[in-house]
Amino acid sequence: MFKKFIKLLKEAFTKFYNHRIQIIVGAVVLSVICNIVHYNLNQSRVTVKISLNYSQAAQGLNPNSTRFSIYEFTCDEVLNNTIESAGLTGKITTEELKSAINIVPGDRSAMQSVDDYVCIAYSIAYSNPKKINRISSLNMLKIYCSAYKEYFIKNYGDNSA
Repeated sequence: MFKKFIKLLKEAFTKFYNHRIQIIVGAVVLSVICNIVHYNLNQSRVTVKISLNYSQAAQGLNPNSTRFSIYEFTCDEVLNNTIESAGLTGKITTEELKSAINIVPGDRSAMQSVDDYVCIAYSIAYSNPKKINRISSLNMLKIYCSAYKEYFIKNYGDNSA
């Protein structure tokens, strides 16, 4: 039985040796194709982490003491300003942009362990729909973050100058 195993092993190594060039070329081609696909998939999705750094944030409040809502990240005003700033008016709707944005709390483990935990850090991911090929995902996310910052300052910033 051991002799049969050794014989099969020798045959396998002989076949591998005889076809080594084709196997190596195939492995290299497969590796290049996988890397190209991976690179293209990652180019269309970017993520940024933001945190709310003001005293009332830990209590779940905006700077003007109104209740903070995660839904304001994707409110129509922010999305419309993003579309306008990107020069995409008429090319993409607010709903299409909203579906390309994914917002998750930054520390989900703490949220699950404490009942009264208030999240002050969020990850915002943007997946570029194929309709917006002329603007990179990174630039689109920068435009979106700027639009949200403007919205936040306009609605909750100190305007008593």
